[in-house]
Amino acid sequence: MPDWMRIENTDLRVHLDDSMPPPLTGEHANNTVVWVLAFAPILGTFLEGILAGLIYHGNEHLAESALEQHKFWFVTLALNIVLSYVDEKKLKEGGVKTDKFSGWWVCVVPVYLFQRAQALKHNLAYFIVWIVCFVLMISMPYQM
Repeated sequence: MPDWMRIENTDLRVHLDDSMPPPLTGEHANNTVVWVLAFAPILGTFLEGILAGLIYHGNEHLAESALEQHKFWFVTLALNIVLSYVDEKKLKEGGVKTDKFSGWWVCVVPVYLFQRAQALKHNLAYFIVWIVCFVLMISMPYQM
């Protein structure tokens, strides 16, 4: 409606509490980033292949050799850490208390995922998916 205004601009503002809203429960948390994170071992391996292709453009043998020697392992690691960090920040912005699973735990992705699931009372699905993807990626030889 055209004459509506924010409650802060009305006489009702005296009844507002200045503190943060109550934390969201796990059922209201946005899980988009955590599900991308769950598949990060596969996505990271794919990105490693793209990087190898760009660096060794025109020489598929060198690119495959670099991937077999895990020369670009840092790409998958960085992807996992960045996605963990982004997920934790989005949860915090949404009002979720992340004290139990934030901090340096975002660098140890499976621990982060497990603690996140426990703190938000989620099942361990995204934790299990990450473990399965990780095992698949380390057990399969790379093919370009």
